[in-house]
This record gives sequence, structure tokens and C-alpha cells, in this order.
Amino acid sequence: PIPVLPLLAGIGLLAVFAMVAAWRLTQPWPVQEWEAIGHIAIDTLVLGYLLYFTGGANNPFVTLLLVPIALSAAALSGRTVLVVSACAGVTYATLTQVHVPLPLAAEPARSFRLHVIGTSVNFAIMALLLAFFISRLAGVLRRQQREVQQVRERALRDEGILAIATQAAGAAHELNTPLSTMRTLLPELRREYASDATLTEDLALLEGQVDRCRTILR
Repeated sequence: PIPVLPLLAGIGLLAVFAMVAAWRLTQPWPVQEWEAIGHIAIDTLVLGYLLYFTGGANNPFVTLLLVPIALSAAALSGRTVLVVSACAGVTYATLTQVHVPLPLAAEPARSFRLHVIGTSVNFAIMALLLAFFISRLAGVLRRQQREVQQVRERALRDEGILAIATQAAGAAHELNTPLSTMRTLLPELRREYASDATLTEDLALLEGQVDRCRTILR
């Protein structure tokens, strides 16, 4: 026999908070670190509330208080990990002193068997939670690393393109000056040697080639 109604009330409160948190994640503004601390603190306090009515620190599920610490250590800053650890530590210390004792079975062997079963179920829950969330966090980190690498590669490619464009612009500027000089002198040479048909033809061809070079440079 355990106080079912208070436990259901705690679970219901946590379910409502989970729905609010899910709605919050659909909003466009980014999640801040203080929000993550608040979420973890509420989870820890509700878990402590549930453990209070079910034996406190004697309940094998008390080790679930380590899960928020592990998750925050994998995803948040060191200062946040200290805050989460302090919250879990205070909750555990309180449960060692203040709690509703679990009713023991008449036979000690049965009580021990129940404790072993609870420890086994707790181990399975912790393994599943940590495997699921840590793998998701690792996937997010790998995706972020790929995105950073792609941005770095794009920056290097853009830098190379900019360097080539700068060099091309400099070369075009350097070549444009002598071409302009030739384009100015060739018509004068054609007028000066208009009597020489062969030279005039060659100068006209040369003038056309200069114009073509100017077009290519542009």
C-alpha cells in the first residue's frame, strides 16, 4: 500500500509541464540555458516529491536523480552542471531525512526480493534513458560539426574565388593601359601611312586585334 493519489498528482503535474515544454519548443525564439536549468530543476523536484512518498533515499529509484546530471554534463556548461548537481544533491540529502517509509513485507526475503526487482527495473530505465538521450545529443553534435565544416569549406572556397577575382581584376587593369595606348596610336599610324596599302591593311588587322583584347578584358 502506497499513497496513490499524491503520486498521481505529481505525475499529472509533470505531464502538464511536459506539454507546456513541448509547446515552448515550437516557438521561434531559441532555448536559453537558464530555461534548461529550470526544466531540469522541475523534473528533479517532482521526482523528489514522488520519492518522498515512496521511501525516500531507501527507494532504489533514487538513483534516477543522476540522470539529469549526466544529461546536463553532456550538453550544458560546467556552471550549469554544478547547479544541477547541487539541486540533485539537496534533493537526495532531504530524502534521507524526510520521507514516508515504504511498508515492508511480512517476510524479510520478500522485501529483499522486491528491492532487487526495483533495482533491476531502475537499471533498465536508466540505461534506456541515457542511451536514448546521449545518442540524440551525440547526433546533434555530429550534425553541428558537419555544418561547421561545410561553412568553413565554403569560406575557404569563397576566399579562393575572391583571390582569383582580385588577381584577374589587377591583371585586366594592368593590360588595359597598354591596349589603350595602342588603340590611340594605331589610327594615327594608319592615317600617316595611308599610301602604303599593305601596311595600312596590317595596321587595320592589328587595331581589330586590340579591340578584341579590350572586349575579352571587359
